[in-house]
Amino acid sequence: MAAATIDRISAAAGISRRTFFNYFPTKEAAILGLRPLEASPESIQELADSSMDKLTRTVRFLAHLYRTAGIGSTTTKRRREIIAKSPTLVGDFIQMKMDLVTYAQPFIQPLCADANNDGADDARVLVSTANALLTAEYKRDPSTAFSDSDEFIRTAISNFRKAMASSL
Repeated sequence: MAAATIDRISAAAGISRRTFFNYFPTKEAAILGLRPLEASPESIQELADSSMDKLTRTVRFLAHLYRTAGIGSTTTKRRREIIAKSPTLVGDFIQMKMDLVTYAQPFIQPLCADANNDGADDARVLVSTANALLTAEYKRDPSTAFSDSDEFIRTAISNFRKAMASSL
């Protein structure tokens, strides 16, 4: 890990240091295959315009962020191997997931706002819940995690709603 500097990674890839940061926020993110968080204009538009319920919109939005950041991607097996060799990277991976939740909240807040409430607290709870149910579904079936298929999202939401219904 210590030998893997941004300068060495950039030189090996034949890119400038500046270009490196267009693709990866940190050296650790590059090693883990994690890209910067970025919501596409299409995902933002879907979030705002969709007639789906707030939970479904939030889950879909988070799944999009996970895909674009490379979390839950096909590199999961390789990422586990890397973390096994360099356990300190697990903290970087967890931080990236926490950053994703924080990044998503301002996009969700307008869905939760009304005349008496700015929606910040509700957005935090909704995003955290969506993140938890995506994580639970990923652990149940990592093979379909965060794919472009809506089946992963539908199953995650369905399993969450079943669990909630049986616990109330």
